[in-house]
Order: sequence, then C-alpha cells, then structure tokens
Amino acid sequence: MLTRDAVRSGAYVGSNSWGDDTQGRYDLSAAEFDALVRDADSRTPGEQPYILEFSAGNSGPSEQTIGSPAVAKNVIATGACQNDRFDLALYAEGSETMADFSSRGPAEDGRIKPDITAPGTWIASLKSQFASDANAWLGIDENYLFQGGTSQAGPHISGACAVFVQWYRETQGGLTPSPALVKASLINSAVDMTSGEVPVDTDDEEAGTMLVVGGTPPVPNNDEGWGRCDVATLITGERRFNFTDQGIELKTGAFWEKRLIVGADDALTVTLAYTDVPGLPAAIPALVNDLDLEVVSPDGHIFRGNAFLDGESMGDTAEGDRINNVEGVWISNRAAGEWILRVRAQRVLQDVHGRTNATPEQDFALVASGQIPFPGEGVVSWDKETYPAPSVAQIRLVDTDLRNQANATVTVASDSQPIPLTLTLLPSGTGGSFTGTVSLVTSPKAGSLTVANRNTLTISYTDASPTGLHTAFGRHDRVE
Repeated sequence: MLTRDAVRSGAYVGSNSWGDDTQGRYDLSAAEFDALVRDADSRTPGEQPYILEFSAGNSGPSEQTIGSPAVAKNVIATGACQNDRFDLALYAEGSETMADFSSRGPAEDGRIKPDITAPGTWIASLKSQFASDANAWLGIDENYLFQGGTSQAGPHISGACAVFVQWYRETQGGLTPSPALVKASLINSAVDMTSGEVPVDTDDEEAGTMLVVGGTPPVPNNDEGWGRCDVATLITGERRFNFTDQGIELKTGAFWEKRLIVGADDALTVTLAYTDVPGLPAAIPALVNDLDLEVVSPDGHIFRGNAFLDGESMGDTAEGDRINNVEGVWISNRAAGEWILRVRAQRVLQDVHGRTNATPEQDFALVASGQIPFPGEGVVSWDKETYPAPSVAQIRLVDTDLRNQANATVTVASDSQPIPLTLTLLPSGTGGSFTGTVSLVTSPKAGSLTVANRNTLTISYTDASPTGLHTAFGRHDRVE
C-alpha cells in the first residue's frame, strides 16, 4: 500500500487531496484510514503511526458535504478559507471567511468536521509542463499559476504537521509526537475566524451589526472546524503549552488527572484527541471508544469537553460528548490557581492495540495552553476583571515554592495611588496558594487602595525562584 511504502521510506506525514462524495457518511474507506493512522504498515512488527491529512472536498457550502476519507475520525480533515491576496477577487475579510466551495460538516453521525482550516483560494501553484492551464484560476508565468480548492488548503496543514513534528523532536529530547498529539496541538492553537455578524465600520454607535459573507459562528463549528491553522502561535508565540502524549491507557470507568498551575491573563485552552479503533462502515455513531475531557477550576466548577455556548465552555453541564474523539475546553474569564485536567474513560469496548487477552484500553493525547508558569514560577490574579468603588477585591497568589509557608506578600497599586500598598496573604489550602483582600475606595484611606476614573489596578509579586516580577491587572469600573 501507499502508506506502507511511505513509512518504510521514512515519511511521517501524508498529504491527500482526493476522496469520495459520501455526504458525510463513515464508509469502508474511512474505517481503513482510521486504522492506518495507528499502524500504516501491518507487515512490520509493532505499530508504525502515520499522520494522515485529507482535504475536506469542494462540495460546499451546504452542510454535510464532507467526503471520505476526510470524514474519518483519526485523520486531519482540512477545509478552505479565503486568502489574503486582496489585489485579487476576495471577500473584504480575506482569511477570516470560508471559501464557498469548501465542503462542510457535520459527519452523518453528527461529528464535528472539518477539523481545521487553511487558505485555499488564489494559491500560487507549480505549473506542470505536461498539463494545460485550462483549470487554472489565473496564470502567473511559465512555472506557476493560481489555483484554488481544499486540495490547495491541505498542503498548508500537512506542512504545519511536519514543522511541528520537527520542533517537538528538537525540544522534547528527540521524541516523536503521535498523530493524536499533532492533531490536538494544531487544533489547540487554531484561530477562531470571524463570526457571521460583525460590527458595522462606522462612527454611528447605533449602527449594529452586518452579516459577513462566508462568516462562521464561534468554534467549534462545521464550517471551519476548530479554526484556522496558526503554527506560529504553537511554536514561537507567547502562549505556553503543556503536552501529554499517549503514555496512559484507560479502561472503562478509569480516569487520569494532571494538576496544572495556570495564571489569569490569558485564555486556558485544553484539547483532547485520541486515535480511536475503526468503526463499522455506516455505523452511527462511528465512535467506538469514548473518552471524555473534564477541566476542573480552582473553585470546583467542572467544564466538560465540547460543551460550548458562543465559543466559551459552559461549566457544570450534565454529561460529556458521546460522538467525537476530539474534545475541547476554552475558558477566557477564569481564576488563577491549580486546575485539574481529567480524562475519563466513559466506554472502552475494543483495545487500541488489538490485544485480546486483557481488558480493552484506550490511549490519548492532551494539550493545554495559556499562562502556564515554569516550575516554581508564581502567578497572581484579581478575582474579577472590573470593580466598582467602594468594594472589596480578592487577590490570589500561587507559588508552589511557598508550600507550607505561613504567609506571602504582594503589592497593589492604581493610577490614583501609584505608591504601592503592601498586603499580606494567608494560605488557602496546602498547594502554595494564598489569598487576601483589599478595600477599593474613592477617597484616600489608610490600608485601602484609592481608585477613580476607570483606573488600572495592578498586583505585583516578586518571585525569589525563579527570579522575576509577576503582575496582574484589573480595572475600576464605576462608583457605587
């Protein structure tokens, strides 16, 4: 087979721009390629994992037009957004909008498809000396021409996979990421494209919104999947990433947890992906083994995978996702402190490695990103983004180096009171977490913080190890 020859030649990523129009149905081809992601060469002992990317198809913009094998669970299905070549025929929003032709989800069983999006219009492509340019969008010169389609978007994602694999090997001691971790990482760092309604560009505050042609609702959705690929954010951006890659296998009813200190100045994004066992053709749902993602906040709220409202994860929903093997949690307004990342095995019916002499188990990959401190690095936060005055604001410091200490100190300041006020915080639990309060007032008062006129409020913490100054910002909103 092609995959066998590829992995024997040293390939780790396969870019595929072909497929059948199955109207989102999970067919025999989808099942075959789900198996090949786990093991692309069954004749070689052990498993030979292979990242398989497939273009979603060009049957859009109607829903449930994604083809096969792009509809498979374990492959990466790529949709096409517009380009940013504004000198050519494009919507004014460029890559913030979908290409009309790009095939849409959901899959027949309701799974989110495509997985991710990349530019697929006006792509400068090589021109073959043996083919005419009859299907070209526009000629460029004797060597290049402009083309379009999800076949032009797919190679962007395949290339992003290859770049990430190389970066991961260089930064993680030579380890090679699994196809599930690569998929989870690209999804975790993807950019949510413009929603279907945006503000009108005018000075009239009452003008409201306008519909953007090609616009999409908040992710995840069945136009762009989890968003437009942004490999630069993943590799060179300011967000910090925490990876867990297939080191744990879970049986039905078992769960795995990781505790992660997270700051409060950036969104927390968590993505679970796993290479599921192939399903039966035309099965509804196609999912065989069901793992659920749960993220528990410092105050005990549980955010379950794929429980979204307007692009934001909802807390304390009743149950997890039962059809997708990719699950995400996205939280923007959150508390700093120790978060729990949990993967729960709701149902594991077949063993991922085909073992028949033991209870079936399923492995997984998990990616978390946000303001994740290095070991021992402290984080501070306000309990709200804005405060009226007078009021009382709560402050939190988390520094695992201070476990079991009696107290910790921070300073607070505002635009109206730039000379810092020192506060002593007391332990809140045993994990290096400390809390305290400060009164916000509009007239100077000893031991309080004076605020006015939408002041910026600043917490500062001087960390001894690793040495550094950590800050968090709030804002005065109004006078009560």
